[in-house]
Amino acid sequence: MESLAKAVKEVVVGIVVGIASMLPGISGATMCVGFGIYERIVRDIAQLRIYLKKDFWFLLILGSGIVIGTLIAAEILSGAMDRYPTESHFLFAGLIAGQIPAVYLMTDPKNGRWTGSNWVSLAIGFAIMGSMLALYFLDGWGDIEVGHDMAGIILMFAVGIVIAVSAILPGVSHSTILIVIGLFAVFTNAISDLDFVFLGAMGAGVVVGALGFSKVIHYALERHHRSASFLIFGLTAGSLVTLIITSVADATSLVHIAAGAVTFVIGFVVGIWFMRVGAKQESGENTGSGEPA
Repeated sequence: MESLAKAVKEVVVGIVVGIASMLPGISGATMCVGFGIYERIVRDIAQLRIYLKKDFWFLLILGSGIVIGTLIAAEILSGAMDRYPTESHFLFAGLIAGQIPAVYLMTDPKNGRWTGSNWVSLAIGFAIMGSMLALYFLDGWGDIEVGHDMAGIILMFAVGIVIAVSAILPGVSHSTILIVIGLFAVFTNAISDLDFVFLGAMGAGVVVGALGFSKVIHYALERHHRSASFLIFGLTAGSLVTLIITSVADATSLVHIAAGAVTFVIGFVVGIWFMRVGAKQESGENTGSGEPA
């Protein structure tokens, strides 16, 4: 059992990560990097048979904090998205913009010129989000209605996989992806309403996604770190462009766009603040003991 002080710290860190991961544009994985626990989490999941017993209390306490933070954020976001959709979307776009510099630094810009594979990775990431923008103008999607039938359960299972993969990839926000494809409202409502049918389907997807992709992502970041980072940078930049364009297209008046500009600035400031807090925490961890907290 972990000491009380460490347990309290890990619960608080989990709550912060849970809230951050629910905010479109803020990556929970990036926050884990900042708090100095990202590599430990990825290692534990990728080698679960080895580290489950050793890190059981760490994973349980941190996970409990993440659940608490997620519930808090879902309750707040569910109402905000219903009442102020344009302003909320611009706020989320600002949050994405605030983390762009930090994600760019992951590409190690001091490492010389970009290689062909770097450019390809960047283009793939941007194109993925760009394809969602193209689908938006072709179909004009809004929030998707999902029922408690087999199709709905399968869709929420897929949402769980998206959550797991984006939780492991620093710089990628599952909330941003869900907004773009029209499933964010369903996602937040399922959590705030404690819809156990959808929560069970998403939970199963999270487990499958985490176990299935953690080794792949861990390998990519270890062996092809720069190209993987450019892919993440392309996804992040593409999500920013996509969210801004769709937010303007969905706005019902110039007043909402003006209000959105204000919330964008607020989101940008908060996003920068999140990254600075994470950077300070990471610096503190690196100057302390070698063992992760």
